[in-house]
Amino acid sequence: MDDDWQTKKSTIRERAEMLFISQDLCDCEFLVGSAKVKIPSHKLFLAISSPVFYAMFFGEMAEKESVEIKDIEPDAFKGMLQYIYTDQVEFESCAHACAVYSAATKYLLPYLEEYCIKYLLDNITANSACELFEFALFHDNSEIKDTCLKVFQHDTQDVLKSTGFLESDFSTVLTVFEQPKLELDSELELFQGLKEWTDAEASRLGVTVESLSTSVTDALIKIRFLMMTAEEFTGGPALSPLLTSEEKLAIAMNITKPGVIGIPERINTSVGPREVPQTEPVVPVPPLEWSLVREVSDTIVYPVSRWVNPFPRKGLTVSRNIRLKGVRIASQRASTNDTECTLTYKENVTMVLKKDWAVKFSGAKYVQDTPYNSTFAVLFYKPVLLEVGKKYWIIVQLDKNGDYQFTRDACSVYTLNNIRVELYEEFSPITEFLFCDKPEEQ
Repeated sequence: MDDDWQTKKSTIRERAEMLFISQDLCDCEFLVGSAKVKIPSHKLFLAISSPVFYAMFFGEMAEKESVEIKDIEPDAFKGMLQYIYTDQVEFESCAHACAVYSAATKYLLPYLEEYCIKYLLDNITANSACELFEFALFHDNSEIKDTCLKVFQHDTQDVLKSTGFLESDFSTVLTVFEQPKLELDSELELFQGLKEWTDAEASRLGVTVESLSTSVTDALIKIRFLMMTAEEFTGGPALSPLLTSEEKLAIAMNITKPGVIGIPERINTSVGPREVPQTEPVVPVPPLEWSLVREVSDTIVYPVSRWVNPFPRKGLTVSRNIRLKGVRIASQRASTNDTECTLTYKENVTMVLKKDWAVKFSGAKYVQDTPYNSTFAVLFYKPVLLEVGKKYWIIVQLDKNGDYQFTRDACSVYTLNNIRVELYEEFSPITEFLFCDKPEEQ
């Protein structure tokens, strides 16, 4: 590394990246994974990025220079560090992104979590859908889960042939089989997928395929054997230990002559074709930035004292994942006298965003000279991802004595840009919600 390398890096990001690559000036060390791989780092970069690292190195119970990390593998830990230093990660695979996401949740790095989720959403394929579906269930991410379900329906044939399907849990196999619509040329493809998964599972457990026959009943009953041709059945399912001799005989006879013999309990009696997933209509893309202005039914002027603060809150839910950039808030009320209306005051507002009324999810601060009888925008450092199925609360702390205008909603449900937004609680100083579809660039 050149002695004057600092003079060749024009931004703090470039200089931080150089320290990450060179490992120069490191003042702490991690022993990561079962192999205890040594990974050096810088306390300052870690502490300003994560409250966990801050407590680790500068809290009352501060660690020494060497810290052992047993529950994260080296590649995932290095990926997390790369983001801390450079705001980006060079992912090797979806599995790598999932591992980095887990590290981000442990060390409270919400923006890295979003970064990982975006990568995963952009890389959901037939081969990765099963793995990412299980990831989404574990981390309760509806956006990834719903996207994987669409892949199960639209790319069923490729999903059944994928390595990810063979390595998935049986619950995921069953989810694929339970989809209301599947893209198949023949029911034989569904059976073949189950057979290959069972072969792989038997190998993993060190047991015979026949011993797993009962445990896969819930998937077996989803296969419409009676829709197969005689040739398809005799060349495949009829040779498999997954079916009993009684079941094989009943299927073969009913394919040849429907209704000639009773059908065993584990055999699907459907004889109609499956629904085929249709190409979804193109939905107009919302503008990059847009806002929801509350419709007001009535207004009160509330005298706020910093010592007796009402902490007004506003709840909202959304019908699809969308990012909230911030809100607009009504400033203090003053006389309608023209001279007084031109005056400003020093506003001081703290805003907290909570998810499902749990711990703080994000926050923002506004301290600025502000005109009376107007509105002002309070923006998060980065737009925050609001997820479907979650309820969010915005708490506004007004720390300046004065009269504020609180308004009541004329309606609680709004539909804009194909997104349904439902508001909760009544009186609030919030006049407008500011949305965007993508986080702003650094």
